[in-house]
Amino acid sequence: MDKPASDRWRITRRRFLGVSSVVVGGLAVGLTTLEHAQVRARKRTLEAAGQSSSPEKLVPTICQMCSTQCGILAHVQNGKITRITGNPEDPTSQGRLCARGQAGLQMTYDPNRVRQPLKRDASGNFRPISWDQAFREIGAKIK
Repeated sequence: MDKPASDRWRITRRRFLGVSSVVVGGLAVGLTTLEHAQVRARKRTLEAAGQSSSPEKLVPTICQMCSTQCGILAHVQNGKITRITGNPEDPTSQGRLCARGQAGLQMTYDPNRVRQPLKRDASGNFRPISWDQAFREIGAKIK
């Protein structure tokens, strides 16, 4: 027996979840494909302009912002990172970046980041020490 027309179009929890998962999956695939297409188009534009050694260089590396360590592409221009994007060839992230990964550029050039080893003195303040001294003291504590 066929179901009445009103039952065929009735929204159930199962149908809602099924349709929602298809829509979300389609959006994810579409957005990833769009990002890949943008990266490829940018490369083609630079190659067409005769800039095989373009001012911006893509350097594949990994994100150190969390334990997942996704693959990223650092966009380097004049020796400075200008942008970070997900590496589409990375099997883990598949070209996407989380919020921590997107903050990597700000962390790289933060003026308050630690740039050399620091040691707490007797008054509780930190003072800079050399790398050799830091390695010696850490090695002695590990032994």
